[in-house]
Amino acid sequence: MKSRLEIEQQLHLRENAIHNIGKTGYPHLDKSHLQFYSENNIILDELPETSMYAALYQSICKNGTESVAIEYFGRKITYGEFLSRITEYADTFQNIGIERGEVVSIAAPNLPEIFYAIYALNKIGAVANLIDPRNNLDRIKQFINQADSKRLIMIDLAYPKIDRIIKDTKLETVYTVSAADSLPLGLNYIQRAKTVVENHRKGLANCPKNDTYVPLTQVVSEYKKRSGISYTSIPEELYCEEKRKDEIAIIVNTSGTTGTPKGVMLTNENLNAVAYDYLYSGMEYEVGDGFLGIMPNFLAYGIGVGTHMTFILGLKNIIIPALKAEEFGKLIRKHKPAHFAGVPNHYQYLMDDPKMEGVDLSFIKTPAAGGMAFDPELKRKTNEFLARHNCSSKIKVGYGCSENTGMASSQFHVGESTPENDLQTVGIPAFYTTFRVVSPETGEDLKYNQDGEILLSGKGVMAGYIDNPEETNKVIEVIDGERHLHTGDIGHIDENGCIYVVDRIKRIIIRPDGHNVFPSYIENVCTKHPSVKACTCVGVKDVTHVNGQAPVAFIVIEEGHEAEVEQIIAELETMSLDSLPERDVALDYVVIENMPMTPAGKVDYLALETMYEYNPLTRNRKR
Repeated sequence: MKSRLEIEQQLHLRENAIHNIGKTGYPHLDKSHLQFYSENNIILDELPETSMYAALYQSICKNGTESVAIEYFGRKITYGEFLSRITEYADTFQNIGIERGEVVSIAAPNLPEIFYAIYALNKIGAVANLIDPRNNLDRIKQFINQADSKRLIMIDLAYPKIDRIIKDTKLETVYTVSAADSLPLGLNYIQRAKTVVENHRKGLANCPKNDTYVPLTQVVSEYKKRSGISYTSIPEELYCEEKRKDEIAIIVNTSGTTGTPKGVMLTNENLNAVAYDYLYSGMEYEVGDGFLGIMPNFLAYGIGVGTHMTFILGLKNIIIPALKAEEFGKLIRKHKPAHFAGVPNHYQYLMDDPKMEGVDLSFIKTPAAGGMAFDPELKRKTNEFLARHNCSSKIKVGYGCSENTGMASSQFHVGESTPENDLQTVGIPAFYTTFRVVSPETGEDLKYNQDGEILLSGKGVMAGYIDNPEETNKVIEVIDGERHLHTGDIGHIDENGCIYVVDRIKRIIIRPDGHNVFPSYIENVCTKHPSVKACTCVGVKDVTHVNGQAPVAFIVIEEGHEAEVEQIIAELETMSLDSLPERDVALDYVVIENMPMTPAGKVDYLALETMYEYNPLTRNRKR
């Protein structure tokens, strides 16, 4: 908890920001964003120093056991039952020999059993290593081996992959779960039959039951039967005050879209800080509100915001194990969630859904987005769409990265206070995060509205990369006695404390003449064209020079305007020259049908670079 001196300092900075006095000009010192937080937020800072599980336990004691914690295809699991299942799983895990500090890998989507397992492991002091089961064989093997896991919990559909790599790992036992395990009885039989038929159609073997592959629910059920314990009431957790904030709780594995994939070690404090950030964010919610759980738990954004935050606030997590983005509108109409957190592309699919015409969205309190940059033009269109459908809220954009537990800033306070910045800003720093902007070349601190690299410090910053101190030291730097995370993002902070992210350092295109081009500037101009649905700019090798790249804009045309491609490109060239310096415009425009995406829902930049090189329609265009 904060000392009295820290509280007084923050209250002083808050007053200075409100009255615009006594500022140094450096955002990380002035903390102007504190003007958006109340005095009570600052004084009543209640971040627990316990485990994730203990924080959840305390939240349930506060919010009650009767409200629904999880809704899964019609089955509703109350917070009381949720806590009972966690305790049951934790006792089982200890009985089978899982030890404190042991890393258990989990390769599965959002399922009730996976939520039970994550919190149960945390309760006994073990670590959950979360892996996207859609990864290729080498990537899954890497993530299991770097965590030195001897046990794996996996969805049965991943069996063909795991069976091919298990001999190259230290895995001794694989505990299997099925999407059917928690389904209502009728749906359970249908799902299991569907899985068998689908595997047969694909020529894949169904997951066996033997000494190596053991159904997790069977292990839990057998222990419960042997122990004779009835898990029906809230246990008295006498150790909930134990300080475990610095223990590793979760490992999430980066996708590697901008570098080598790495395992990010997140502590109990990291996860609790993100959850409690929302308590102070100004988010309008009530215990029992529905939250559409579309972000998978193996992403930092998913486990931090989509999972732990929802349970700490007492929301109803409506689990969607496998989201088809084009069905996003259908899910909104069916479940009528008060809250959801997706990526910008989900909103494009929502607006493209013809069945959304005339749908009343007044039930939505928090339409949030993160995970990738939200194009200002798409944001404007989304806000207009929400308003037309009676949603009283604008889109709430956040910013974060895996290394900061998926969330570093939010727009909850800022939309109404500074509406002129609504389309560009990613909000203000989260309660437990401080932003700092430095020169990428010299490391010198920069002042308001000066673009530089964004550094983060605070309670969300990861412990480090697992078994990779060299890479950890590249991104973590101690400045003024505090650990700072180098995000690799370029941006600035204004006098109000609002944050603007311009681009990633790794996305900056260096032309042959050494000039830096920010792709986002080109993308923002192109998406203002009424016939352009989406745009992504990447750097491609300039064949006329040994060094440097040429900026190329890939665009998706709105339906019905395909015959106007040449005219649209000519207009984009004119718009770009009118809005940008000559050296900052794209040197080529390529029309594609759909933007390639990674499994995490982000634009696949490498795929675009390859597409340009081998696309016969564009190979001979100017570069």
